[in-house]
Formats: sequence, C-alpha cells, structure tokens
Amino acid sequence: MFLNFFSYQLGGLEDCEVIYIHVEWSQGTIEYSMIRLFDNVLEIAEANKIHETITSNDFPWFISKEEKVSGLNKFYTKPCFSHHQFTHVLYNEDGIRSDYFPMFEKYIKFICEKYNISGTLYRSKLNCQYQDGRSLHNYNPVHIDCDEPHTSILYYINESDGDTIYFKGEKEIQRVRPQKNCMVIVDGPQDHCSSNPITTELRYVFNTVILNK
Repeated sequence: MFLNFFSYQLGGLEDCEVIYIHVEWSQGTIEYSMIRLFDNVLEIAEANKIHETITSNDFPWFISKEEKVSGLNKFYTKPCFSHHQFTHVLYNEDGIRSDYFPMFEKYIKFICEKYNISGTLYRSKLNCQYQDGRSLHNYNPVHIDCDEPHTSILYYINESDGDTIYFKGEKEIQRVRPQKNCMVIVDGPQDHCSSNPITTELRYVFNTVILNK
C-alpha cells in the first residue's frame, strides 16, 4: 500500500537553504551528490508541538536494532557497529502503522508542497537515539533508505550532537549536525549513517522516504 500526495498548506516561514555539492570526475562523466539543508522548516509552534508530542509519557516507542550491512560496511575508514535505538513507525509498505500518522501526515504534505517534492510515500518513522560512546570512533551502520530512486527527508526535532554523515564510496563527503526545526533533503539512493549523541541525552529525528514515481 502506497500513499500519493496532494497539496496541503500549513503556512510557513522564510527558510535558509545551504547546498552541499560533492563532485567527482569518473571515466569521462561527472558524478555529484547534492545535500540540501533547510532552516526554519515549520512555524515554531508546530515544531514545539512535535517535540512535546513525542517526549510525552503517553507516546509509544519501540526498541529496534540497526544492523551493519554485511559486505558494505567493511570499506569505510572506521568500523561500523550495530546498535539499538527507539523507533516509532508511522507508515511503511504495509500502510498506516500508527494512530499518530494523521498528525505527521500533514507535516509530510506541507514539506512536499513547500519544497516541490512529488512522488509516493514509501516510509515514515521517528527515531530516538541515546548516548553511545562508540560513535566517537566508529560509524553507525552505513546504509541507503531504498534501492529505488527516491527523496529522503530528514527533519531534526531537537538540537543535539550526533551528526548525520554522508558518503561517496568509502569517503565522508558531508556531516550535518542536528538543529531543531531544520531539515536535510537528499536525492537517493545515498550512502549515509546517523551518529549517537555523546553529550546530548537524546537525539530525535523524523525520517520520511518519497519514491520518485
């Protein structure tokens, strides 16, 4: 089951866009990776509402394990390690998975409209990561969000340490530090990984994948 998007308006603020472009020349062709960072994505009241909702005692979180990918993670300059995190799946290939989906669906529709993203919803979930000192000297599992062409939307719910790291081949090409109400949009597939916080107690993100079809 997939969900197609239509226009939805919440209203918004002026945002600042920073574009990181990594360019490589390979066998006569230019390959590039574009990572777009946006500030002030939602009105501050909406950003606070998301934070208050997911940090309330009534909000359900579920423990899950993020496994390192066999064969893929051995090429990076630091070893990857499997780790546990808390997740809340809003939507996946089986359809709506959470009673909270209607609340977050309006933010997905607003972001897609505001930033000209079109396609079909593939997955949407919330992640909560806790402190883990292994992130100082290791990578969390490097992965792609989907094999098919897609747009990955990563919205930061709180300010924290724990960079999102993007790769080209085995090399880091960009790190993005979580800032509240900021968002990264990347055309996928794109190798990347999260990092657990070291000084911040918890790192919250809202991750959505839109298939380009």
